[in-house]
Amino acid sequence: MAEKRKYNIWSSNGKTRVIGSIEWNTESWDYQTENGELSAVLGEVKAAGEVIGFDNFNTDEYIQDFAEKSVKTTDPKFIPNLNDYLGLAMVDTDTPSVWIMPKRKN
Repeated sequence: MAEKRKYNIWSSNGKTRVIGSIEWNTESWDYQTENGELSAVLGEVKAAGEVIGFDNFNTDEYIQDFAEKSVKTTDPKFIPNLNDYLGLAMVDTDTPSVWIMPKRKN
């Protein structure tokens, strides 16, 4: 099994602080948080096995920005897309500013 990458989930609602964590690899992932709103959103993503991400693409006729796409939890681009998704999903909650950053190695 591949080693899991570790991430902190940050919030700056009033002051910048860690409100959760994620351990992820292409085979599995899990999260920890005591924030109920964040837990609910992450639980939905985990149950679905995917997150709605965004992509840009060109055709002969136009450029499409921010086209929705499904990103599976096994996709190497899952964490960046989860980060974007959380930013949008949490905007109308009591924890509106949320982002994911890799944990620093000590």
